[in-house]
Amino acid sequence: MNFFKIPKNIFSRDFYEMITVGLFGSFYIIFLIAIYSGVISITQDPFPKYILLFSFPLFLIFLYLSKIFPQERIGNCLHIIIFGLIIAAANTYWGGNIRINGPLLSAYILLMPIYALLLDPFLPWFIASIVSIGLILEFILAGSISFLSGIEFFCKILVFFVIAFSSSTLIKKILLEQKNERRIKKAYQIEKKNREQAEKLASQEKILREQAEDLAEGLKQLDEAIY
Repeated sequence: MNFFKIPKNIFSRDFYEMITVGLFGSFYIIFLIAIYSGVISITQDPFPKYILLFSFPLFLIFLYLSKIFPQERIGNCLHIIIFGLIIAAANTYWGGNIRINGPLLSAYILLMPIYALLLDPFLPWFIASIVSIGLILEFILAGSISFLSGIEFFCKILVFFVIAFSSSTLIKKILLEQKNERRIKKAYQIEKKNREQAEKLASQEKILREQAEDLAEGLKQLDEAIY
């Protein structure tokens, strides 16, 4: 695709790729510059370290695979998992292990409007489910469970599912409007075709009527000539 040409339809894969590659690529370049200049140091934990160092190549590989995968939805889900893993790895910069429940938790919310550009109502629910599973596992493994932490945990999961519901509903509404628009366009095309055929038939009828009148006039003159 041409990244310098903005697609007319924002709800398209081209626009989705332009936004994701542009945003993530910019952050990746800034991240490498910050490491090279010594502003930040790369985490020493091997797993998140290599995920972050090779995050953009991984992102591009799975972005490509999501397009050629036999089932596009499965390809998009795999891409979401990789995206989520990169965000979880970035949370290590605020201390602790690779995790979802960190300072970058809100980044998972931003994934929903980005993937909504693909107009698949399943994807927001998939993002909310993946994040919720991660939060539940982290909550259970945390060890120290209190009433307040339980309320906080419940509210976080509730936020993701409320946003998923809103996003999915909006996507379905857009798909319905697009379907109705295609029906209207098809009906207009059929009406236009029928009108053109009617005009063509009317023109042919006029020609035949004129020929019939000419023939009748000729027969009349012939009859007058004989008698």
